[in-house]
Amino acid sequence: MKNLLSRIALLTLVCTLGLTAAFAKEKSKFIAFKNDTTVNGTLVKKGTYKVTFNDETNEVTIWKEKELLVKTSAKLLPRDQEVKQTFLSTKEQNNARVLNGIAFEGEKSMIVIDESANKAAKPQ
Repeated sequence: MKNLLSRIALLTLVCTLGLTAAFAKEKSKFIAFKNDTTVNGTLVKKGTYKVTFNDETNEVTIWKEKELLVKTSAKLLPRDQEVKQTFLSTKEQNNARVLNGIAFEGEKSMIVIDESANKAAKPQ
């Protein structure tokens, strides 16, 4: 009987961990940056990049082919409606365009870049 209860407890733990891992995931899209944009102090030049959000670590990464360009912290905020088209949200800061959000097509949430981590690139 004790052995049976131990097995049930172990099975419950494994199932719980499996479900947690199943819900934690990365979302990725190739996104065209139409303008040079600063992300976490790094200048991302106009072009197409793979943008990934990991909802387990709350981090956004931007890749040019296999090279990691920048990583920054972010959070997911719910939206009322599903996003019809993937888009970037930017703002002007110190005469530079700074990324402050990303929305992936088909999602009901917006990825908002952590304000404290996101600084304009230093002038060169």
